[in-house]
Amino acid sequence: MNIYIFSSNTLTNIWAGIGANLWAVHKYEKKEFKSRAKSMPIGACGLLYCVETQSFTTPFIVKGAPKDILIKDIWPEEWMLPFEIYPIGNPKKQLHKDKLGILPIIKGKEKSWHHILHIQANTAFSPTHITEKDWSLIINKLT
Repeated sequence: MNIYIFSSNTLTNIWAGIGANLWAVHKYEKKEFKSRAKSMPIGACGLLYCVETQSFTTPFIVKGAPKDILIKDIWPEEWMLPFEIYPIGNPKKQLHKDKLGILPIIKGKEKSWHHILHIQANTAFSPTHITEKDWSLIINKLT
């Protein structure tokens, strides 16, 4: 299955997005973001990564297609390509990067976790393939 992972520098920004049932990406001048954003289907599964705590948090379902607009009233900075989400849980529960060995997709692999679970800003709107068992474990840990 595919999931979409989005990063945030702070837990405060994650709380703001969850409270608004909305996510977006930092403002970039890369045209490929817009074309990749159009490919993310409604109903897709998503996950947030917090750089500040080095943890994954708050799985969600994509509820609306990304819009080609800037958002100025949720986060301190301008963010772009906002889309509606249905959060499954909240940021109180987190899965630290050092605990990812519980996931079959990571367990026993030579590659570092961040080469398997794409959290880099330049991979926004790019799907990460995981197994259904991985998703089930993520949901159980974070909800």
